[in-house]
Amino acid sequence: MFWGFSESLDLYEEYQKNVKTSEKQSEVKILLFGSSDPRHILKTVAKRYQHCAKVHFYIIEACPALIARQIILLSIALEPAHLLTLSARTHLFMDIYGNALIRSTSMGYIDSKAKHLIKCVTDLEFNEKMQPIFDFNHLKFIERDTMENVFSFWRENERNKFDMNATWMQRLRQHLRERFDCRQGAYDWDLQMRLKDNGAQQICSQEYKHWRETGIAFTFPEYSQSHANKTFALQPSKLNAGGYMGEITIGPFCAYGLSCQDQKLLKSNYGQNEYRATDITERNLLELFYEIHEQQPATPDVLVTHKLGMAKINTGKIFEAKTHEIDYNDLKKFNEPLILTDQIKISFLSMADAQTLVDGNKFHQNFDVVFIGRNYFPIVKKELAKVLASNALILFETAQFSIQRKPEINTFLMKIRDMAKEMNLKAISNFNINLPLSVAKFVKIDLDQEHNIDI
Repeated sequence: MFWGFSESLDLYEEYQKNVKTSEKQSEVKILLFGSSDPRHILKTVAKRYQHCAKVHFYIIEACPALIARQIILLSIALEPAHLLTLSARTHLFMDIYGNALIRSTSMGYIDSKAKHLIKCVTDLEFNEKMQPIFDFNHLKFIERDTMENVFSFWRENERNKFDMNATWMQRLRQHLRERFDCRQGAYDWDLQMRLKDNGAQQICSQEYKHWRETGIAFTFPEYSQSHANKTFALQPSKLNAGGYMGEITIGPFCAYGLSCQDQKLLKSNYGQNEYRATDITERNLLELFYEIHEQQPATPDVLVTHKLGMAKINTGKIFEAKTHEIDYNDLKKFNEPLILTDQIKISFLSMADAQTLVDGNKFHQNFDVVFIGRNYFPIVKKELAKVLASNALILFETAQFSIQRKPEINTFLMKIRDMAKEMNLKAISNFNINLPLSVAKFVKIDLDQEHNIDI
């Protein structure tokens, strides 16, 4: 729920590469239907210097709390360069994105930013001044009110308590049931016999087991995580913080941690990876954030990462958080707008739009690219094809990176292919059963234009 299960994609490049129109689009409209995180937005924005096109994203998520989480993650990437160094930006993003317990500095950023975002979501004129890249006009008042409650809960005070350790352990017990007492063996089975067998080779045993046990996915020897990550609290209210209802078997490793342009980071010796999925994630985010701010390819000197795949890290005891580590009366103020607001627009749609979209009654022939998250596939109907523009690209997230058995993964893939057939889409993915396929790609072909397009 809090992260996706496929690699980050430059959706503009995917559109140009797979549709192969005769000329580049000056503006592309992209619908992210349950993508869970902003991985595709960040990759597309980072590679913007290669195409310089206007890109308008439309996002639908299951609840306002997930929209709020995407906003703060995007804000980290788009803060002015002088506010965060490249390394600090990367580790801050990793901490909030994938760790149930975070550093005190990360908690301080959430607290400070939450105060700023409350004003943005309640005062649209202020939002247009400070972060015009975000468009809240499609949201209903009740959804914006809910987001205000979410941001308020992220603030650190005595009323906003969230026991992350307890809710994580409760989630573990619910999932494992009678296997709870032998859970270390269950973790090992899920990783070695399922995830790695399904293509997630880069995840190391130590980091995976630590995440399954504590909720902390990304660790470095120099950091200590002890504060609850309140962005994992679903639907908080004045009386209830909500529990952790997110994914608990795969982890936040798929988006940035399984593949890399630098192939040497993917090497292994005697079955042991030289780099963890955490290290690959660090390297890929360093590249993305550098390109977002510099609008040019990243140089090797900025891509220096940890190499801890072969190391045995003493994760040790999780320390109890101490509230006096931060002076909450002197929190950082955000008085500068986010960057790249002239060519990028991100509109958050109401959940009420979800049904009208799948029925094809709204945004008729509006989207050039549509991405459908795995958890949203069950509500997709063939009428969704009505929202696709001519020669549009549509991508379905598969169940490839999961702990499901191969027959179950193939069954889900067949359901995607059957749905694509009902929508009159043409496959452009290779459906070879021996190749891992985390995203199935199709294109809408207009019969009167098919002879002009080379697929």
